[in-house]
Amino acid sequence: MDNLTRMDGICDVCGYYRKISLNMSDSPALGECFDCRSKKRIEQNNACWINKQYWPNKRILDACCGSKMFWFDKERKDVLFMDIRQEEFEIHGKKINVKPDVIGDFRKMPFVDESFYMVVFDPPHLKWAGPNSIMKAQYGQLDKETWKDDLRKGFSECFRVLKSNGTLIFKWSDCQIPVKKVLDLAPVKPLFGNQRGTTHWMAFFKDGVGCES
Repeated sequence: MDNLTRMDGICDVCGYYRKISLNMSDSPALGECFDCRSKKRIEQNNACWINKQYWPNKRILDACCGSKMFWFDKERKDVLFMDIRQEEFEIHGKKINVKPDVIGDFRKMPFVDESFYMVVFDPPHLKWAGPNSIMKAQYGQLDKETWKDDLRKGFSECFRVLKSNGTLIFKWSDCQIPVKKVLDLAPVKPLFGNQRGTTHWMAFFKDGVGCES
């Protein structure tokens, strides 16, 4: 029994998010769905399951990666990059390349609960932007009517997919919306962060209290 463990997963056969039983004495491990009892060989235990795809060793999620501008290593192997769009184009002489691992909406992420040790949340911060604006091309744009509800759902989803005792890194530019109004939409207060200037980096901690959606 010491070699048996459980993880959240989505079964390729029945299609439901359920616990998957892993026998780690086998190599690769043998996973079995608790519902339909279908079996599948699994290369790694430390993984998340997304839309019936298996992503090994992904410990960190960037929920709005865009063109990964602030990442020092844009190909880091333990990071899963997600964005709502995938496109490559040139605007005003600048190349924009948005190439996520997973196309998804931060308001409804395609991950099971408590999938990642760290989540990075850098949502669009502009309500107003011209149709040919390079800022819109790089960062995207919020809906003028639903931005509060969208960001509230985003925070809720970030905490849902974050493991207990995990860290959420939040980035915001308050050139149009003050950061205080945005923090009011989060389920908990940040631990620390820079409170001056225009661009804000803040760290949240999920301790299992007050983080439910």
